[in-house]
Amino acid sequence: MYLVVGSGMLGVIAARRLAEADQDVLVLEAGEARTAPPGSHLRNRPELNADPLKFFNTVLAQADLLDPHVPDEELPGVNVTRARGGQGIVWTNNCPELAPHERWPGRSDEEWEALYAVAGEYLGVTDDLFPGSLRRQFVRPVVDAFYAKCGGDRVSRPLPIAAHVEAGLPAYHGAFDVMEGCDAMERITFRENCPVRRILWSDGRVEGVELESGETLRAEGVVVAAGAVDTPWLLHRSGIQPEGLGRGIHYHPLVMLQVVLDNNLCGDADDPLPRLWGPPTPEHPWHSMILRDIDIWQSPEAVPAHRLLEFQFFVPVDINPENRILFDAEQPRFRFTFSAADRERMRRAEEEAVALAGRLGRIRKESGPTWNMPGFSHLMGTCALQVDDEPALSVTDGDGLVHGFDNLCLATVGLIPRSTAVNPTFTGAALAVAGADALLRA
Repeated sequence: MYLVVGSGMLGVIAARRLAEADQDVLVLEAGEARTAPPGSHLRNRPELNADPLKFFNTVLAQADLLDPHVPDEELPGVNVTRARGGQGIVWTNNCPELAPHERWPGRSDEEWEALYAVAGEYLGVTDDLFPGSLRRQFVRPVVDAFYAKCGGDRVSRPLPIAAHVEAGLPAYHGAFDVMEGCDAMERITFRENCPVRRILWSDGRVEGVELESGETLRAEGVVVAAGAVDTPWLLHRSGIQPEGLGRGIHYHPLVMLQVVLDNNLCGDADDPLPRLWGPPTPEHPWHSMILRDIDIWQSPEAVPAHRLLEFQFFVPVDINPENRILFDAEQPRFRFTFSAADRERMRRAEEEAVALAGRLGRIRKESGPTWNMPGFSHLMGTCALQVDDEPALSVTDGDGLVHGFDNLCLATVGLIPRSTAVNPTFTGAALAVAGADALLRA
């Protein structure tokens, strides 16, 4: 039997991959179900699906901030969701692939595409959820003309998403939906309220885990899929402490604003939701999402919903070994400093967002540009995989097997070792497939 620690999107992907190879899998979840069916997406509740403002407030309630009162350099936005389905019950489901210049050595483009294909099948990713959106059809040429004037080689694309359409609205996919597509579901068992105290191991081989209750579970292999925070924390308290553990952490500074579209760029009141993205390029390394998705501002200005768009621009940051997790307290603490290059990229991204808003209309009153709380979006690199011949700042090999072990695998966006701009879940899902396959080969 294999154990998977964590029932979020990447944990259930690893579990499904193992089960489809005729292995029995026990998935351990520290929390309990907050949605019905267990692990389904919270946003599919009708009152949340139709109202971006209500959904964002709900996300904040489900994302448990470790310590929102610390100073910015200690990342007050770092959060976890210890619940059945993990952060897969609240994620925004956007699934772009890494841009070509963001991919790291050690895996060919053909191998990347094969892993993305499997991950896309498991997640239920579609490239074009609402092709009939008039706002998208009207806005896209303006965006592409703006990109052309900025220089470089950017062209907007429909934004891939893990969802399908029901009754004219997105039906968002969570961990439950990954399992729904599994023909080997009978091989997978879930246990909730089972926090793991430590991993049991000897002589480079994992033997199982010890639960907080004192119960011991034996296993042929273990996948730790407890998120970018709890995964390295579990390794550390288990005495598995490679030099790279918690070093070189990075996240996405995110600038957001809301646009009131010019009348000639609007659809009608029933216009389907638009979703576009501008892939990052070396010249313009931020990831730009142009969509109607999350309203955070509660603007006093009344505007018809069909005239609104939001921008979300994710900015990559430099990898610095001194940006790290500190393991010297009762819970992880963080140390993070922006480089001068980071701040320049952030300045340029905000400047571009404001300029593009001016091409499409105007910024809604009291609706940005707004930067997210430090550490809130997409913490990565907390247990990075190895990308070259020097393992000093990595925790796993290129497939996610922990250094020195042949039956301990990680499935988390904490593996992502390089500075990237796109939403990391799809890439994390691809890596979870690769890791489960490597575990089966061990």
